[in-house]
Order: sequence, then C-alpha cells, then structure tokens
Amino acid sequence: MSRKKKFILRQCILFIVNCAFLAAIVWLVHRYAFCVVRATSDELSPAVVKGERLLVNKLQRDDIHKGDLLVFGTDSAYIGVVINVPGDTVRTDSTAFLLPIRCCDRCKSSNCQPYLVQMGQAVTLVYHADVIGQAYSLSLFKP
Repeated sequence: MSRKKKFILRQCILFIVNCAFLAAIVWLVHRYAFCVVRATSDELSPAVVKGERLLVNKLQRDDIHKGDLLVFGTDSAYIGVVINVPGDTVRTDSTAFLLPIRCCDRCKSSNCQPYLVQMGQAVTLVYHADVIGQAYSLSLFKP
C-alpha cells in the first residue's frame, strides 16, 4: 500500500473515531444535562403556547419556586406550572391542607417533596423524584 493510501485510510479512521466520540458527548449531554421539548397544547397559555420549544435544564431540579415551568413524568414528559411548593397551605372549598416537607415521617430522603403543579385545567401532585427539570422558552416570539 502506498504512503498516500495509508494516510487517507488513517484520516478516515480518525474521522470516524472523532464522529463517534462527539456523538457520545451529544448523547450524554442530552441524557443528563439538557434536552428540548415541544408544547403540545395551549392549556398553559400565556406561559406556554402550542408548538413552542422549551429547553429543559435537567441539572436544575433543587431550586423550584412558585411560577416555575416544570417538566416531569416517568414514561413521558409533561409540562406544568408550579403553584405550591412544600410547606405551603393549599385551600379548597371547605378545608386547608399543608404540603409536607417530606412525604412521611419514616422517609429519610430529602427528594420526596411534593409540588402542586397546574397542567391547564388539571392540578396534580408531583414528587421531586419525578421532576425531569425546569423549562425555559427557546423562542423570542411566541408562535
């Protein structure tokens, strides 16, 4: 094999190895740090409109406040707005409930805090373990 062919073959192999390495880095960042989701309904309008893309910061799961956009779920991703955090009192028509700081007295984990999240007309209780991350709009102008 000539020198030129060896050089080209070596460059091709290096290119393939570099592409595989970069693909692995992109996969790791997508899996553990950031991802992009698209809103599928107008239920959270005006905060999020249908078709809007949201950047989900998977690293920011601990500092959750009222009004934050959350992406949560185990099998699929749902988008909601936090309306109550642990320690808040939730009032209904006739009673008041306190969102606990921990799920139960036996639990020693600090990651089982419940958040009350509004998903359009529905309100659901989301535990910290189900939170994927906080979401931020990627569009400057809403579609």
